[in-house]
Amino acid sequence: MSDMTNMNDSNRTGGAPLHLLIPMDATERSRWPIRYALQQHRVGTPVRVSLLFVAVPPDEWRILRYKSEDDLLRFQSARGKLLMDDAAIDLQKAGIEVEYLMREGDVAFNILDMAEQCGCDAIVMPVPYPRLVKLLSVDVAREVLRRQRSVPVISVGSDGVPVAM
Repeated sequence: MSDMTNMNDSNRTGGAPLHLLIPMDATERSRWPIRYALQQHRVGTPVRVSLLFVAVPPDEWRILRYKSEDDLLRFQSARGKLLMDDAAIDLQKAGIEVEYLMREGDVAFNILDMAEQCGCDAIVMPVPYPRLVKLLSVDVAREVLRRQRSVPVISVGSDGVPVAM
């Protein structure tokens, strides 16, 4: 993780807004990065946010037995839009430009890929789960940190404050 706590204009060229990619899912944890964006805005950093929802293709034959893969992906996309609509409210109220991105496939790969494609300054994600919890579930934040490429990853706590990793 990058240990950036406040990315200011000196980190970017041309005075462009700080462009943050914030992956969204149905958990409260995925809202923590919204607090980071709002804090950056409050201290005077121009901010632009790309919210990303990645639909995971169903591979469970028991599920696909009752619904087609296309039906399930349509459902996930509609759900993703609702999640992003809800997450964008506070950002838009603050005057922060927000765009929605939707992809399908491997979550960590798509997060890293979209950050590069969109020219983001950083990916902001909740801190990874404790290692014990990781054993019980998929930890996308830890996987993104592990596979990090050219765009820095900022891990934030529930208050939106960066946590050194």
